[in-house]
Parts: sequence; C-alpha cells; structure tokens
Amino acid sequence: MISPLLNILTPIVICAAIGIGWKKMGFDYPSEFIGRLVMNIGAPCLILHSLVGTKVSLSALGDVALVATLILGVMLVCCFVVLKIFNLNYKTYLPPLLFPNSGNMGLPLCLFAFGETGLTLAIGYFLLMMFGHLTLGLLILEGIEDGLSHALKNLLKQPMVYAMAIGLILCGNQIALPVWAAHTVELLSGVTIPLMLITLGVSLTSLKVEFWQRALSLSLFKLALSLLVAASACTLLGLEGVTRNVILLQAAMPAAVFNYLFAVHYQQKPEEVAGIVVVSTLTTVLVLPFLLSYLIL
Repeated sequence: MISPLLNILTPIVICAAIGIGWKKMGFDYPSEFIGRLVMNIGAPCLILHSLVGTKVSLSALGDVALVATLILGVMLVCCFVVLKIFNLNYKTYLPPLLFPNSGNMGLPLCLFAFGETGLTLAIGYFLLMMFGHLTLGLLILEGIEDGLSHALKNLLKQPMVYAMAIGLILCGNQIALPVWAAHTVELLSGVTIPLMLITLGVSLTSLKVEFWQRALSLSLFKLALSLLVAASACTLLGLEGVTRNVILLQAAMPAAVFNYLFAVHYQQKPEEVAGIVVVSTLTTVLVLPFLLSYLIL
C-alpha cells in the first residue's frame, strides 16, 4: 500500500523540494523566464504530444471538460453565496476558491498515478480551468466591461489554445505528425513537468501566510466542496475508472499560484490570497495519501 503512494508522490516532492532548496540557498531563479518558456513552448508541446499520441477517445476528453465546467459553475455559485454571507470581498477570495493548481501539481500527479491516459485526461481538465481563469477570472477582477475584451485578447495570445485545437483535429482525424515533428514535440514536452514542479517550489518560498485561520477555513471549504461536486457529477454522468479518478484528483488540487500573481497585479489583498495558496497546498498534501489510496488501491 505504501509503495505505490511513494512512487507517485516522491518524484513530485523531490522536484518541488529542489525549487525550495534552490531559492533558500540564494541562487537566482528567473521565474518569469521559466514561466514564459513553459507556457509558450513546453506546455503547448506537452498538450500536442499527449493528444496526438493518445488512445483516449475525444468523448472521454469531452466528459472531463463537461465535469470541469459543472464543477466551476457550481463552485462559482456556492462560493459567491458563502463569501456574501460572511461579508468577504469576492474579488479577493473568489478566484483562489475557483481556480486550482491543475497544471503544476495536477498534471504530474495524474501522470504518475494513472499513466499517459491519466495525463491526457488531466490535460482536458487543466485546459478548461485555464480557459476559465483567463476569462471568468479576469471578469471577476476587472468587471464585465473591461474584463471581456482583455480576456479574449489573452486567450488569442495563448499558444496552448492553438496546440489544443491542432491536437484535437489531428486526434479526431487520426493523423500522425511527421516523425521529425513528433520527436521535436516529444523532446520539448519533456521539460514541462519538471520545470513546473521546480517553479512551484520556488513560488511557495516567496509566499507568506497571514490570516491563517481564514485561509485554513476557506481551504477546507474549497477542498470539501470541489470533491463533493466532482463525485456527484461523475455519478450523475455515469463516469467510472480512470476518467472518474482523474477528475477527483484534479478537483482536490489547491489554489493555483497564478491567483496570487493576479491579486498582486489587481491589488486584491495579495497577502490573504497567498495564505490561501500556501494553506490549501499544505492541506492537499496531507489529504493526498488518503485520496490516492482510495483511487488506486
């Protein structure tokens, strides 16, 4: 029982620990450059490689995207109501409650737990959440009038969107990439997950936890609600096996670090958002062994 869990969690912990250690030793880490490299080259290649080489059906990917949409919609309504009841600013707290770390943390977890099939399905969930963050997330922070045009411009600048479109077209028509292109895409995709995890470790060292009681309460609420909605949606749609497991694992992911960066940019109490990011990450790490035991054993 312990060995499979260690096989899944140890590579992730080691990569994140490298980032933490690197930063603690005072070495320079160009997070902005690494982030651009991953977002513009590594992640698009990972998406394209996974979609073109997958044996997962487009209907399965559609099921994952549908459940992710349902989770996002239900979470939006429930979290907004709770924040209003407790008189908390929705612009500050709603994004970290809605948008999980389904990329940096979710993708490698699904890869190690469920193999290439799990990774491909997890990418479907990640892309939907990324789409939501760049559209709904900006609408929350900027308002509909200012945020809509900005969100659309942002989407059109994302290479991952085009990689997804190309990958789905090739996958749907069973068209293979030329050998040289396939090898190039595979080679570049290999840098993505290690760099994402190392960057996650570096990012967490710069976040400080303040107002920890509120951060803990909101983190536990986010985790419980997202898992409940995910499990209910899977039951409602009759999803089982790897598809259901990937959805539940992605639903358990903590608040994305991008929420903190957006909070800094829009001056939405970044210290409190940082608290939610750190505390929700620690909460997820504590819950993961039990969740993985339930899903894979």
